[in-house]
Amino acid sequence: MNIKHIALCVCLIGVGIGAIYAAEKETDITSFYEEIQLHNDLKIKIKNAPLKDTISKQNFDIAGIKIGSSIDIAKKLKSINSKYKIKEFDKSIPRSIGTSVNGEYGVRGEFTTSPGMYDGDVFTISEDDYGKVFYLIRGQSFQEKDYLSIQAFYDSIFEKYGRPSYVSGPTILVWFYDRNGEQIFRAANSSEKQFGGCGYMTKIDFVFYTPPTESTIFKKCGREIRVYPHIEPKTGLIMAFRIAMINHKDVYDKIEADRQKLIKETKGNRPSL
Repeated sequence: MNIKHIALCVCLIGVGIGAIYAAEKETDITSFYEEIQLHNDLKIKIKNAPLKDTISKQNFDIAGIKIGSSIDIAKKLKSINSKYKIKEFDKSIPRSIGTSVNGEYGVRGEFTTSPGMYDGDVFTISEDDYGKVFYLIRGQSFQEKDYLSIQAFYDSIFEKYGRPSYVSGPTILVWFYDRNGEQIFRAANSSEKQFGGCGYMTKIDFVFYTPPTESTIFKKCGREIRVYPHIEPKTGLIMAFRIAMINHKDVYDKIEADRQKLIKETKGNRPSL
């Protein structure tokens, strides 16, 4: 092979690589614009979603289990999905709060690396020391025949929970309420302070559905709802979604009351020197 042949081969390889790169870039750009369009469509839906003024008018429940209710958790979980395997979380977890029970059906992988591949359902419920539900998180993943349309999904979400406080990325929805029950909406260039003390980045475990600990609680926040849908790229349908809600206010008040009580009880303690 002479130098001309080698040069021609190099040139052809370069063209081929360039074509592949261009195709990848085109796909990336197409995907990018589809994501932007989805975000814009969602913002329009949010703008048209109904407002719900206070917590008392809000549907703070998942599958009929309300924040603040007193229930037999294991029994209630079984009534929601009879296929659940029920387990209670270990109370010795550092800084754990109250009692937490988990119901799980299906393969755990669908909620971590490959959502939507299996028919799965995970639900964790936590109650405080007074037996009141303060935390709910559920993840559902569907077989292809049971995928959800984006339109129906968001219509149902907005009908139940009202207009979200903001949308994170193209699809993640967040509702924040202050300690007085008023909904907080995101302002331009918002910071955590502009969310009334509610954390901009959540500490809720959306991977393993573990119960919250004291570090999950924001002391200046009232309540929080988050919805994470997973869209199957080929069909544009929702193949799985995760939803969580937490009552920061009541839990923090209980933690703080216990702390003040302990401070008072140990006030007279002195070291033996």
